[in-house]
Amino acid sequence: MAPATAINPDLVQERKNATINSEEFAIWWAGGSNELYKKREMAKLFYEDPQFVDHQHIANMSHKELYEYTTEKAVRFLLKLREYLKKQQPEAAPLTPIEEMYELRALMGGPLGSGLFPANFPLRLHYSMFLPTLLRQASDEQCKLWLEKAWNFDGIIGTYAQTELGHGTYLRGLETRADYDIEKQEFILNSPTLTSYKWWPGGLGLTVNMVVLMAQLYIKGRSYGFQPFLVRIRNEKTHEPEPGVDVGDIGPRIGLNGVNNGYLGLKNVRIPLNQMLSRNNQVLPDGTFVKGPEPLLLYGTMVYVRVMIVRDVSVNLLQAATIATRYSAVRRQGVEAGGQQETQIIVVVRSAGPMFEYHPPFGTILAIFKKIKSVKNFVKILKIPIVALILGSKRRRGPA
Repeated sequence: MAPATAINPDLVQERKNATINSEEFAIWWAGGSNELYKKREMAKLFYEDPQFVDHQHIANMSHKELYEYTTEKAVRFLLKLREYLKKQQPEAAPLTPIEEMYELRALMGGPLGSGLFPANFPLRLHYSMFLPTLLRQASDEQCKLWLEKAWNFDGIIGTYAQTELGHGTYLRGLETRADYDIEKQEFILNSPTLTSYKWWPGGLGLTVNMVVLMAQLYIKGRSYGFQPFLVRIRNEKTHEPEPGVDVGDIGPRIGLNGVNNGYLGLKNVRIPLNQMLSRNNQVLPDGTFVKGPEPLLLYGTMVYVRVMIVRDVSVNLLQAATIATRYSAVRRQGVEAGGQQETQIIVVVRSAGPMFEYHPPFGTILAIFKKIKSVKNFVKILKIPIVALILGSKRRRGPA
C-alpha cells in the first residue's frame, strides 16, 4: 500500500498553533543537531529501501509465517546496519563490538526498531542479554573462546534462560540443578520437575542454539546458589536438539510474536567445567567453590534489562500518547448547530484546560525517558552502585 502524501489540514493547523518550535524540540530530544541528523539518516536508510517494505500486514500472517518473515528481515537489517556503521566510522577508529552492540540496542528500543519490527526483533535477546552476560559474567579466557564467535554468529546464537514455569523473580526458588561431577570434571544439568522447565526466554523456541542457563549449583550435595552456565541446546550443524534437551516454541501470544519465546527442559545434560561462567564465582577441578567479591554481581544482567524495559516502555507510551493526540486533532464528531462542520475531539479536550494538564503522559514520560537515556543515570536514581552491579569488581576472590 502506497503511503499517503497529503497531510490532513486539521493536523497542519494544529502544528501552526503550537507554542514551541518543533525542530528545536527535535534537536533537544535527540541530544543535539548531529544526533538528530544521524537518526534521520538512519531512518531514511531503511524506510526508503524497498526490501524493508512489508507487502503483507503481519496481522494476516500465521504464527509460522510471521516468525520466518521477521527472522529473514532481521538478517537483512543486521547486514545493512553493520555495513552502514562500518562506512560511517573512520578506519583508524572503528566501532568496537561493544559500541556496536549498544548502538543496535538503542535502535531496537526506539521508533525505528518498532517501525521496522512491529512483532519485535527476533535476535533481540542475543544482543540484549546473551552477549552482555558473556561480557559481565565470563572470565577473560572464556570471552576469548566464545565472545567473538557469538558476536559474528559463528555457530553461536544465544539467549538468557532464567525464568521457570514455576518461578519468576524469586531466584532462590529456581529448581534447575547443576550437580558437579568431580571425577569427570563436568556439570550434570537437570530439570527435576515440570515447574523447573525454563519458560518464556526470547528466541528459545526456534532460533537459538546456546543459552546462558541460570541453575542451582550443587557440589557433593551442598547448594552454592544459582550460577550461570553456557549450554549448547541445539546442534551447530543440524540445529536439532542435543541429547537430553527438550526445547520448543510456547506458541502464539498477545504480542511480540517475532521473538518466538520458548521452553527448555534438561535431563542429564553434561557440560565441561569451563562452561560455568566464572568471572565472579568459580569451581576448581577438585570441587572447591571459590566465592567472588559480591553476590549481587550475578544480578547484573537482569538489572540492566529491567532498566532497558523501562526505557523501551517509555518510548511505547510516548508513541501511544502521540497517536492519541494526533487522532484527536483529525477526528471530528458531533455538531453544535445544524449545518456546521463536526467538532474536533481535541477542541473538546482543550476547552477543559491546558493540554499538559489533561494529557499528563507527555510531561511525565518525557521526564522519565530523558532521565534514563543511559543506564548510569538510572542506576544513580536507584542508588545502586553501578560498579558492583554492572561493571564488576577486581577484588581478589577468596574460598567459600
